[in-house]
Amino acid sequence: MRERLRGGLPFAVLLGVTIAVFWEAIFTGKTFFSRDLFHLYYPIKLFIRESILDGRLPLWNPHIYCGMPFLGDFISSVFYPLNAIFLLLPMGWAFRLFIILHYFLASIFGYLYHRSRGGSREAAVLVGVSFGFSGYLLSVHNNLIYLQTGVWTPLFLLLAIRSRRSWGSAAGAMAVLGLQFLGGDLQGAFLSATIGGLACFLLPETEAGVAMPSRGRRAAGIGLILAGGVAIAAIQWMPALAWSDLSPRGGGLSYEEATEWSLHPVQLIEMVTPGIFGDRFDHSFWARFLVNSRFGTPWAYAVTIGVVPLFLAAGAVFSRKAGREVYFWGLVGLVSLLLALGRHVPAYRIFYEIPGFDIFRFPAKFFYLTTLSIALVSGIALDRLLGEGKSRVVAIRTGLLSVTVLVFVTFAALLIFRQAMTEFFVGETNDLGDVDKIDAMQSVSFGLLKGGFVLGMLTILFHLKAEDGLGDRLFRLILVGVTLVELTMLHAGTRITAAPDLYEATSATVTGVRSIPMEGYRFVRERGSYFAYPEAEYRFSYRDLPERKQRFFSDSLQPNLGMIYGLDDAIGYSPAEPTRLLRFMVALKDRHFTRYTLLGVRAFVAESGVESREIPLHRLRSVVTRKGTRFAVLENPSALPRARLFSKGLQVPTEEAALDALRGVDFDPNETIVLGGGTGALDFGPAERTLVTESYVPGEVSFRVTSTSGSHLLFNESWSPGWEATIDDVPTPIRRANFLMQAINVPPGSHRVIFRYRSPALYRGGLLSLIAVALAIGIAIGSGVLSLVRARRSVVSGG
Repeated sequence: MRERLRGGLPFAVLLGVTIAVFWEAIFTGKTFFSRDLFHLYYPIKLFIRESILDGRLPLWNPHIYCGMPFLGDFISSVFYPLNAIFLLLPMGWAFRLFIILHYFLASIFGYLYHRSRGGSREAAVLVGVSFGFSGYLLSVHNNLIYLQTGVWTPLFLLLAIRSRRSWGSAAGAMAVLGLQFLGGDLQGAFLSATIGGLACFLLPETEAGVAMPSRGRRAAGIGLILAGGVAIAAIQWMPALAWSDLSPRGGGLSYEEATEWSLHPVQLIEMVTPGIFGDRFDHSFWARFLVNSRFGTPWAYAVTIGVVPLFLAAGAVFSRKAGREVYFWGLVGLVSLLLALGRHVPAYRIFYEIPGFDIFRFPAKFFYLTTLSIALVSGIALDRLLGEGKSRVVAIRTGLLSVTVLVFVTFAALLIFRQAMTEFFVGETNDLGDVDKIDAMQSVSFGLLKGGFVLGMLTILFHLKAEDGLGDRLFRLILVGVTLVELTMLHAGTRITAAPDLYEATSATVTGVRSIPMEGYRFVRERGSYFAYPEAEYRFSYRDLPERKQRFFSDSLQPNLGMIYGLDDAIGYSPAEPTRLLRFMVALKDRHFTRYTLLGVRAFVAESGVESREIPLHRLRSVVTRKGTRFAVLENPSALPRARLFSKGLQVPTEEAALDALRGVDFDPNETIVLGGGTGALDFGPAERTLVTESYVPGEVSFRVTSTSGSHLLFNESWSPGWEATIDDVPTPIRRANFLMQAINVPPGSHRVIFRYRSPALYRGGLLSLIAVALAIGIAIGSGVLSLVRARRSVVSGG
């Protein structure tokens, strides 16, 4: 019983840290909202939830870009298993717990990995907490695919290494790698697979006297794992691959694009002085020189992993008795750090020239492997530290003392020259906009003070141990405790949560759009900076600036937010945005009214009383203006609905010819439809025509069309491979219409017309995934049966 309690205590500790870090989201109902969570991931998860609860697979998303394949964007991660939580709980709770659960799992998997390598419980807890609650991992809470993929890496490594002796572990590694690909971060899954493969070949066995399996056996195992993992995720990546040629993501990136969001070397100072550059979560961040992206913030809000893991890992790497495992992870950490620095390291250009490497984005993402490597080496170091004698303890104490002195000397200099430094911040940071210059200098002071305090405390601790003033077990426990407290306090002060109603609150703008008959129509809004809106409802303290920004986005219906309210947006925000829509928007940039009429934009959100940069407001009818603000909702009565019958068709042979026709001064989008794949006019003449929509769900619509002389039926949703049309259940060809949309020719009479979206790549990928899952299950069962047979034979032979 006592042993069970001891075995469960580490898991209770990790659960306690999880609760301490995320207590606001757990107990007060506050929700996560930073960066892409608000614009991208909350709407995506909500759409998945609502679609499945309605009894359909989310194949087609009509809410953005005039419609696009939902599975065409890999980050949709529809088949990621942990999405099940959104089907079991209310959306608010599910969204919060989904994020929190991943941090708990990351710490558990880090713990299990170290235990599987023969490590102690104390060291395993250190590994789990320093990886699971590292500054970097918390930074990506707002970009879910990196969290969904990255947290599983320690578990994959555990199973991949065990696969050298167990085909059952190989099957488990297949499943975990497939899950990582389903998480949506292809780059992270690829890195995990690469490191797992190298670990299988290079890491030694932990049991003394046990020989390594043959290279052929190891190669067969890792080959099976890689092939199986990729195949398990085929149901998700095959539809995305089919769409990639129609999206800018289909090709490689330029060097400037590929190295955007490179980790700045100076940011590594935060590993010992957390918070010195301000808090990114509340925009008190002042060191804009660290940023090399158009978004104005660094990729990682923090790179802190804890002073204890950092110095333990450094001490282990430079030890004469480091061993192969320490050197392996030390090299992985160093290479990933150099890659994370991106454009700041000239050698990155060499990697960029490697075929396929040019599709990797945001070099700072490599830092997650640096974080993992430091955590794993720190666990090894903690277990070995006391067995290497006083010399190792003294060496680490010397390193801690040196850095402590440096930090406090810097802090003292800051106090002595406080006036000069204040004037520097006020004079040199005028471009910081929302950042208070005095608060910026205080961030430097507090960062140095916090770092110096932890460093000083650890220096004393190592000194006591060097002088035999602490027992071995107590010493280990204190080191782990310091890391628990340090990382918990690091995250406790960050503003990563906001008011619970941030997503559900219905603004006056949304109400105004809904006051217009929007069934089958879309809206669009003018882009603008929230700094241009000084009205009272947007006045918050500096620490509330991110929430202020999100409320502005909500009030002005910024990209993707229409999905939350069931409103269709003519444009959107997605890494897989349609190339054809981009071409259309650029080609008709001088024909604003025609452009939005063709896109079916019935409602337009603009600044009230200000001439729009997008379309002439005098062509629209004002619906609502929110009193006291600049938001207005305007109606475009000429917008094309979801479907319309035309008698006049203009056939054009090329895409450029279609755009030229749409740009024509005399072109009337309500009178003529431009059709691809032909030449000349195709006029059915005057006739009685009626069109009734019988049913509509995303990806399938049914019409009843009646005409005495035939007609062109425009279905005003974006064309994409996979759309099919039938007239009275007989397939009919779909033609490109108005460059973006789709249309068919309907003969005279009364007919039932159905447009249906199907993804052939989904079915092919699903079949491959099913086979791979069955193979993994079969291998696991076969391995288990074989183990039982061997065990019985051993018992019989022994008897």
